[in-house]
Amino acid sequence: MLETQRGAAGHDLEKPIRAIREISHDLTCRRRVRLANGREASALEIQSSTSTGRCATPRPRAPAQEKQALAMWEQSCRGSRTIR
Repeated sequence: MLETQRGAAGHDLEKPIRAIREISHDLTCRRRVRLANGREASALEIQSSTSTGRCATPRPRAPAQEKQALAMWEQSCRGSRTIR
């Protein structure tokens, strides 16, 4: 299942509760939050990186619905990057 797989490396949040609160109030998904490694990233950057990594390495014998969900996730991330 998609939910059981680890996210993109390096995207652990420094203060997850605060970051989720800040991100949830940002409709543009561009507000930057601090990561555990000291870097900063926006929700859109985290989602794009995670989806790219997940789509590049799909599970062998993944169900068709999972492959479709990954493709739709990556497409929505690409579309969100073009909206300013």
